Amino acid sequence: MTQARLQAQSVLYKTDKAALRRVLEALVNALRVERETEGLIGPAALVWGDASPEPSFTEAELAGLRAGCGELLTLDYRFFGRNTGSALGHDLLAQDTKAELLLILNPDVLLAPRSLMLLHRALREPGTALAEARQTPLEHPKHYDETSLETPWASTACALLRTEAFRAVGGFDSESFFLYGDDVDLSWRLRLAGWRLRYCPEAPVCHPKRLTAEGRWDATEAERRYAAECALLLSWKYSRPKRLHALLRRYAAGDENERLALRSFLRRRAEGRLPQPLDRDNRVASFKGWAYSAMRYGY
Repeated sequence: MTQARLQAQSVLYKTDKAALRRVLEALVNALRVERETEGLIGPAALVWGDASPEPSFTEAELAGLRAGCGELLTLDYRFFGRNTGSALGHDLLAQDTKAELLLILNPDVLLAPRSLMLLHRALREPGTALAEARQTPLEHPKHYDETSLETPWASTACALLRTEAFRAVGGFDSESFFLYGDDVDLSWRLRLAGWRLRYCPEAPVCHPKRLTAEGRWDATEAERRYAAECALLLSWKYSRPKRLHALLRRYAAGDENERLALRSFLRRRAEGRLPQPLDRDNRVASFKGWAYSAMRYGY
């Protein structure tokens, strides 16, 4: 079987440099395990797109990091000079790649040694566009089929994609989504185009999350604000007027983050900058209450 080229990519924003070194080391190790076990991934590159106000690395620091990659991986660093957000940053990084495989990776996610190999194995299933890793210590509670491993949407905190599928649907919708919801939207557009998404519970990654004393996800203010905004945008884009109206009423009486999200949405609507509605017959978008799919358990 012909080897596939891989481009792993992360968008940085004031990211801790020590954490990035650990991410790089884990990726190099996962590549080593894949080469020694299956050998189906060929030339590999990690591309960091830096959306920070100032460059995160000096040339000397990058040279030291590259020296540690050996022959398994090349490291490319691109300073954007502006805060692109996640969606636009990934679109910019992917636009000129010649790799057949894209690994979308949060800059704080550590791959387990066998996870890259297992994600690639899942992606080789016919009709599969994306294989999603299992996040630890806090797994997404969304539903997946435990037999087929198909999932209604995938998180791109760590996901391996066919580049052809990513490009066929136009990548992320960076016009609509800045930080959150871009992966849900990408997932649904891939499914509308006839592709499958697979969750890989046997392919864990460590994705640090702040937890409360009860073991629940402790979201930041930015996460709360942009999650609220993406809920409005997804309801609009995926043709759910009743859900949208309920959210608009809820956010009007909500907290400051919800009111900020509401004002942003209303401004977009007044300026004619909302996306074209899709999925009018409700084939792929599966809202359940305030969530984007059925939940297997609660946070």
